[in-house]
Amino acid sequence: MKISPYFVVGWTVNCALRVLAGHGVLVSYALIEEGRVTLDMLRAFVAAGCELVFDNGEFSRWKSGRPTNGPAFYAWLRSLDAEGIPWRWAVALDVIGDAEGTRAEWRRVLSNERDLLPKLVPVFHEGDPWDLLDEYEPETRLVGLGRTEGRKSKAATFGWYDGAFNRYPNLRAHALGNATPETLEPYPFESFDASSWERNAAYSNAHGWPFNRCSKELRQRAYVEAAETLEYRPAKQLGLRLIQDVA
Repeated sequence: MKISPYFVVGWTVNCALRVLAGHGVLVSYALIEEGRVTLDMLRAFVAAGCELVFDNGEFSRWKSGRPTNGPAFYAWLRSLDAEGIPWRWAVALDVIGDAEGTRAEWRRVLSNERDLLPKLVPVFHEGDPWDLLDEYEPETRLVGLGRTEGRKSKAATFGWYDGAFNRYPNLRAHALGNATPETLEPYPFESFDASSWERNAAYSNAHGWPFNRCSKELRQRAYVEAAETLEYRPAKQLGLRLIQDVA
């Protein structure tokens, strides 16, 4: 089973339009608010055959100490429909570092944003209580799994992913910010997103020849092509075993 990639749009939107044509694209609402991605740019991505998904931009707001954008994000998503810009799904508002705040936001969505509900993806962060994942009904709805400690440790990633998929064998999951084959392919994720198509392609000297003799854009295209080959291969097939069981 292929794992569908979504490539994060970063600083170089014009480059992204060239390299990501025909591919899945994730755009952060933070870029929309800052004016770095406009509606015309979104139309250009659609015209280039891209499937659009959106992140809520809350991590950027949290890092800069700004308050949540609240319902403005949902109002903006509705405006896309009015503008005739198709989109597949969007990450529901969450509260970074506050599982109960995230739970309250999700319950507000269930009450007040029911028209958007089929296209909203709630977030379950590493370290959140398992009953929050239960509340999302994750075998019927796509859920974003976001790592914290797992970003620095493969063992932590394996342990946490094991916990989620052991608890819900039919979990419908999107891997937030992870395109590492070793930790992604042992699990039946539906999709993943990563900015590494743009970032890692800059490290040509670290990879040596022939990568340091290629243009950066060629390396980016190679990364995108490689990421699209990622597929679910059961842990047993990869010689791995489940590390952590959930009672």
